[in-house]
Amino acid sequence: MLIHQSVGSFSTSTVALLFYSATVIAYPTCDIPSNAPSADTSAARVLYWGLNNNQAQCAAGTTPTDALPITFSFELDPSAANANNFSFWNAATASWVPVSCAIWAPTSGVAPELNSVTLFLTSGLTPQAGDTLKVCHAPLPMNGGGTTSQGYITSQGWCDPASTPVAGQGIGIVDAFDNGNAGVCASPSSGIRMIFSGGARNSSVTNGWTLSDIQNRIRVTVNGVATPLSPVGLGDSDVPVPDNYYEICVNYPNGTSFADVANIQMDAATAYDPHGCANGGMSVWIP
Repeated sequence: MLIHQSVGSFSTSTVALLFYSATVIAYPTCDIPSNAPSADTSAARVLYWGLNNNQAQCAAGTTPTDALPITFSFELDPSAANANNFSFWNAATASWVPVSCAIWAPTSGVAPELNSVTLFLTSGLTPQAGDTLKVCHAPLPMNGGGTTSQGYITSQGWCDPASTPVAGQGIGIVDAFDNGNAGVCASPSSGIRMIFSGGARNSSVTNGWTLSDIQNRIRVTVNGVATPLSPVGLGDSDVPVPDNYYEICVNYPNGTSFADVANIQMDAATAYDPHGCANGGMSVWIP
C-alpha cells in the first residue's frame, strides 16, 4: 500500500507500508531522485558511505550489513534515529526499500552525536565502490523543536582505494562553529568546532588526525587578512576514536574573530576513510 500526496507541482510519496505476516514496516519514499547531488532536497549537507559492516548495535547475533552514516549540519532530536524514518534507493529494482535499523553515531561507547545517524541496510543490498547512493528521509524532529522537510540525499559514494579519488568523493567539511576557549584551545588561540562527513583519519587509517596531519592542509580565510590561518592546535572529543568532530585552534590577528571567517578549506588527500580512501578534491566550507 502506498500513501501519496501532492503539493503544487511537486509530488512526494510520503510513506510506504510492507506487510510481512503480522509485522508492518513503514518507511518514507521520495520522488525518483536525480543522480546529481545538486538536485538533493534534504536538509542533510553530506551523505558519506561508511561501510562499518557491524550490526551488533542493532540486533546481536545477526549477519553484519553495510552501514551508511548521514551527517546533518544541526542536531536532530534523539527520537529521529528510527528505521521507519529512512529508506534506501535500490537501483536494481528502481524502488525505495526499508533499512534494517538506524542508530546514532559513533558506536564505540562514547556519547551519541545527534548530527550523525548511521543506517544499516537490509541484507542483499551491497553497493559497489563508485555507485551513486541515495537515501530518502521523512520529516525529522530537530533538537530544540521543529522538524526538517522530507527529502532525499545523493552521493557519488565511497571510493575504491585502488583507483584515483575524484572530486566530491570521500570525507568533506559539513559545518563549523565558534568554540572560543570552551574546548581544547587556550587563549590566545580560539577554537573552531568542525563537523566532517565521516571519521577523518590520517593516511595510516588506524589513527585519527594529529596536528601535523592537517597543519598545512586546512586553512582558515579571514576577511581583511592577507594570509590564511593555519591551525596551531587540534582536539578530538572522542579520542582515540577517529571522529566526525574535530576542533582546530587558530590565532586571529588584528582584532578579528570567527565572525570574520570567509571560508575554511581542506586540501585533497587530507581526510582518509576507514577503507584508506582519501578525499577527492578540495573541500570548502562557507558560513
